[in-house]
Amino acid sequence: GYRNNLSCAAAILLRYGVPAAFFPTVGYIGTQWLLWPTEVYRSVLYWSEPLVPLPDGSSIEVPPSEFETRISLATWVREYCKTVSEDCKLSYMSRLREQKSPELTLSEMAMWEFLSWKDVTQLHNMGFAVGSHTMSHDIPVRLSPARLRYELEESKQQLEKHLSVECRVIAYPNGSQLDYSPSVCQEVSRAGYSLALTTNAG
Repeated sequence: GYRNNLSCAAAILLRYGVPAAFFPTVGYIGTQWLLWPTEVYRSVLYWSEPLVPLPDGSSIEVPPSEFETRISLATWVREYCKTVSEDCKLSYMSRLREQKSPELTLSEMAMWEFLSWKDVTQLHNMGFAVGSHTMSHDIPVRLSPARLRYELEESKQQLEKHLSVECRVIAYPNGSQLDYSPSVCQEVSRAGYSLALTTNAG
């Protein structure tokens, strides 16, 4: 649901007649927030102390000047956070937020600025499909049943309210085989979705 979906991608898709669907993370629409995996990545990338904390409570030495190594570390920590419980992730992010990260650069804002509801409506009016990507982009299998139902139902209801069209499709956050389960699929169906997309090829 980044704004560049509209400002960059939509015009190219229209020019070449390519149909497409967009899946905004509904809770971020119209906000100035960073998507949580991006926030984790950026916090670790710019960590200024010699040791950066890890989600399991341990810490690891920060490479002092090798930016490529820092990128590898930040990427690894971001992916690690996708495997831990929701409570663990939230606690870890609170720890990271104790240290202020640098202001976003112009290029980062261009990459990570979110669509507004006006933008989402414009994509819909241009003929593109718009589906759910949940409210917060949390990994479905890491959520309690009540939280999962909220993520599925609230995102669907908000999209339907703003676009005045039934939302029948969802894309799983992250989308690998480890991120959803038969019970998650059942909840998706129960919430009223007809189709759910993954990142698995084939």
